Amino acid sequence: MSVSIFNGAVADANAANAMDFSKANAEKTYNATFDKAQAGQSAAVFTAVAATAMGAWAVYKWLQLPKSPAQAAVVGAEPRWWVAPSPAGVVFGGGL
Repeated sequence: MSVSIFNGAVADANAANAMDFSKANAEKTYNATFDKAQAGQSAAVFTAVAATAMGAWAVYKWLQLPKSPAQAAVVGAEPRWWVAPSPAGVVFGGGL
C-alpha cells in the first residue's frame, strides 16, 4: 500500500517536472502538483511506519499468549515462543 502511494507521488513529481512553462498559470500548477507529490511521499512513509508498528505490536501480543487454552488460567504461564500464523502477517502483508 505504501509503495503504491509512493509511486503515485513520484508520478506527480514527474508530471510537474514535465510541464510546459510557456502556458498561463504554469508556475501555480507546478507548485500545486509538486506539493501534492510531497504530501504523497509523506503519506507513504507514515503508512510504512504505522504498518510496521502495528505488526510489531501484533507479534508482541501473539507471543504473550499462552501455549494452550488450558494454560490460559495459569498465572505466569510460559509465553508462546514459536512461529505460528498471527495477525502480524496480515498487517505486514497489507501494509507494506
